[in-house]
Amino acid sequence: MSHSTRPRRLTALAATVPLLLVGLAAGLGQGSADATQPSARAATASTSARSSSLKVSPSVYVAGQRLTFSGTMPNRGVQKIRLQFNMGNAGNGWTDVERGRVGSTTRTGAFRFTFPAPAMLNVSWRVASAKGYSPAKVMQARWQEVTLTVAGGTDTATAGSTFTVVADTAPDVFQGPLPIEGRTVALQKRVGTDGWRTIGTAQAGAAGLARFAVVAPGKPGTAVYRAVERNWTKNGDKIGWFASYPHYVDVVKTSASSSSDESAATSQRSTTTTTTSESTTTTAASRTTSASTPTASTTYGWAPALFDFAWESGESLSSGPARGTRLTGGWKDTSDGTGRASHHNGGIEIDTGWDNRDGYGSHGTTTLTLAKNSQTYGRWEFRMRSEVEEAGPGQHTILMQLVPASAGTGCSATSITVAKVTASGTTLTVGASSAKAGTSWTWTKKGVKRGVTPHNFAVEVARNHITWFYEGRPIATTKNTKAIPGVPLTPRMSMVGKGQRKTSETQAIYDWVRGFTMDHGSQVRRGHGLSAKSLGSTC
Repeated sequence: MSHSTRPRRLTALAATVPLLLVGLAAGLGQGSADATQPSARAATASTSARSSSLKVSPSVYVAGQRLTFSGTMPNRGVQKIRLQFNMGNAGNGWTDVERGRVGSTTRTGAFRFTFPAPAMLNVSWRVASAKGYSPAKVMQARWQEVTLTVAGGTDTATAGSTFTVVADTAPDVFQGPLPIEGRTVALQKRVGTDGWRTIGTAQAGAAGLARFAVVAPGKPGTAVYRAVERNWTKNGDKIGWFASYPHYVDVVKTSASSSSDESAATSQRSTTTTTTSESTTTTAASRTTSASTPTASTTYGWAPALFDFAWESGESLSSGPARGTRLTGGWKDTSDGTGRASHHNGGIEIDTGWDNRDGYGSHGTTTLTLAKNSQTYGRWEFRMRSEVEEAGPGQHTILMQLVPASAGTGCSATSITVAKVTASGTTLTVGASSAKAGTSWTWTKKGVKRGVTPHNFAVEVARNHITWFYEGRPIATTKNTKAIPGVPLTPRMSMVGKGQRKTSETQAIYDWVRGFTMDHGSQVRRGHGLSAKSLGSTC
C-alpha cells in the first residue's frame, strides 16, 4: 500500500495555534514590561509613529532567518536600543526580547541591525530606547516544510530497480517557505521499527527541489523514507533542521508503470508559494484563556527552571533549551508509522500524518524523548493543546511520561505517566508503573474538557511521594515508595497509535516543556489516591 504526500489542511487548530502560542512567553523575556498606562501608551504610540519608522527585511522568512531592522527613533541623539515584543493579548505590555539589546543609534536617531526571526505568528515587535520607540511590526514567519514524492507520479518501485525521489523544500502549502538554494537535504530510510538511517544527501536547487537516485530493496515489500533539511547557518541565519512526514513506497516484483522519468509538472514547477484566504484570527476570549491558565511552577514557586524548551526561534528538535540553569540536552524522535515531530510556530507539534483524503489514514506511534538532561527527583511541567483534524476511525492516545534516562528512545516498563488523554476525550489519567514491583498505579480525572486551548500538566517526584497537577492544582498523589523509580528520569511525549490500524489525524502541540529541581518552593502531598493493579505485559 502506498502513501501519498499531500499539503496539510489549515484547520481551526492550525489557525489558532500561532496566536494562542504568543500568549505563553509574556513572562519569559528578559527585562521589565512597559509600565506605561494603556491610555498614555496609546497616545505616545500615536505621537511616536508620526516621527519614527521601522522596516524589517526580507518580508518573507522562516524562524531563525536573519532579518534586518532599520529605521529611525522619534528623538535625535545617540540612544541605546533594544527589541521589545507584545503578544497582543488583553492587558499585555511590551517586554524586552531576550538577547535583544542590539546596540545604539546614530546621532540622528537612525538604526540598522540584524536579528534572528521569531517563530511565533502575530506577535508585534518594536525598537525601544529610554527616549521613545519605533512603530510596531507584526511578525509573520512562514512554516518550514519539506515533502517527498516519487518521480513519475507513482509510489511503486520494482524490486532492485533504481528510482528517483524528489524532496520539495518549498511546497505549495499554507504559508510554505521560499526555497533556500544550496541547503543540504538528507534522504533517510526507516531501519528497524522506528529508526532512521541517512542513505544520501543533495543540495536544494533554485526551485527548492533536491533529487535522489534510490535503489529499491531486492525483495517485494514496503520501504519508508523521509527527507531532512539540515541546519542552515549561512548568511547569519540560524535555521534548525526539519524533517518531512514518512513516505511509503511499495516495492513490487514487476513494474506496473515507469517511474524513472520525472513528470513535467514536477520538473517545471514554479517556486511561487501560495497562501490561503482562511483567517488566522483567534478570539480575545481564547487568547485570554491561554494567557491565564495557571501553572504549578508559578503556584508553588518552583523557579528557576532547570531547563525550559520553548522553541520560540529557529531551533530544531535536537537544539538545547532556550533558558534554564542547565542548558544541555535535546530531543530525539522516533516514528514507526505515518507520524512525525516537528518545530511549529513557537512550539513542537507531534502529528499522526497527512489527512485521510488519500484513504490511507494515520497510524503508528511517534515519540520525542529528551536526552542528556535528566534528574532522579524534581518537577516537570508541560503545556499542550490538541485537536482531531478529521472524522475517522478512532483516535491516537496523547501521552506525557517520565522514563528512565537509560531507556533512551526505547520502551520502558518503569515510568511515570504525567498525563494520558485523547484529543477529544473528557478524561485525564495519571499514574506510575514499576517493572521491579510488577505493579502499576493509576487515577483518572473525569469531566476534563480541553478544546484547542492549551492546558498545563505537571508532576513532582520526591523521595517519599509523587504528586500530579492539572492547571496548576494537585489532583493525585501517592506516598508508596515502590512507585518512585529512584533513577534518573527524563520527559517523553508520545502520540500512541492503535498498532498500525488507521485512525483520525490528530495533532498535539507543546508550547513548552520545563524541568525544575526540588530546591525551591513548597512540596505538595495531597490529591486523590491511586489504584494499584498487576503490571501485566511489559515492553
